[in-house]
Amino acid sequence: MNKNHWFKENKDTKKELLGQVFTPKHVADFMVNMALEEKPKKVLDPCFGRGIFIDSLIEHKFPDKQITGIELDPYLFEDYCLKKITR
Repeated sequence: MNKNHWFKENKDTKKELLGQVFTPKHVADFMVNMALEEKPKKVLDPCFGRGIFIDSLIEHKFPDKQITGIELDPYLFEDYCLKKITR
């Protein structure tokens, strides 16, 4: 079984193992609004999950080339990349 399949089939174990918590959009939007008041030049999302913070930054017209996201879960990473391609 490849690791992507394991991550997809073991969602509850994966959440516990990786400490995954998914932020609601309204909370991410609030946090992004607060962060952008500081006028950052770059933003790092060290565990972007479903990309809710990255999407919020882009919606607020923050340059996507100035956003770096890291995700350990290959299933979530692949899912977000596919979502981004199909926009």
